[in-house]
Amino acid sequence: MTRSPPPVWRTRRSVLAAAGVAGLTATAGCLDAVLGSSPQAIEPEEPSEPRRGTPGEFYTLLERNDLQVEALTRDGDHLILEYYSNAETEEESIEEIGVVVQVFNAIIVAHGTDLELFIAEIRNPFDGQAHGWGLEPWLLEAYNEGEADEMAVFGSILGSRVDGDGEQLGSTPIEPVEDGDGIAEPDEE
Repeated sequence: MTRSPPPVWRTRRSVLAAAGVAGLTATAGCLDAVLGSSPQAIEPEEPSEPRRGTPGEFYTLLERNDLQVEALTRDGDHLILEYYSNAETEEESIEEIGVVVQVFNAIIVAHGTDLELFIAEIRNPFDGQAHGWGLEPWLLEAYNEGEADEMAVFGSILGSRVDGDGEQLGSTPIEPVEDGDGIAEPDEE
């Protein structure tokens, strides 16, 4: 019997990608030096009907969801959000991250994006709260197409969280799938 390859979000590549997101999240404050590009500040804009999927609409809709945005910046293929958290507990922080991801998915990803990485920096973390986290939009695209589930998305996000020193707070709970021949390799594209 031939075994189908594992879904893309359960491969070694996706686990390593989560670690890569954590590394980039840790350097988010100095991305312009790393990437050698000039960041572009995004201003809030009134959402259109139907939505165009612009970063300015994303900014405005985050604020309408009671999130105070300090800055939204595009640096090459990275979108960097700096915001003030309303969370007082870890559970509230995770719920707040969920709101940001839902708005990002509905506005940016659902309308098509060339972004490679979304990074969020929390400007006022409580003691023990992540100072930053990140997400690769391709994972939300896979989720939207039914090829990934919420566990894959939030496992990647939770695995990317970093503290104030850029140290990873947690690792993704997604483990590589093993078959009889060893660890499964990612699908070839």
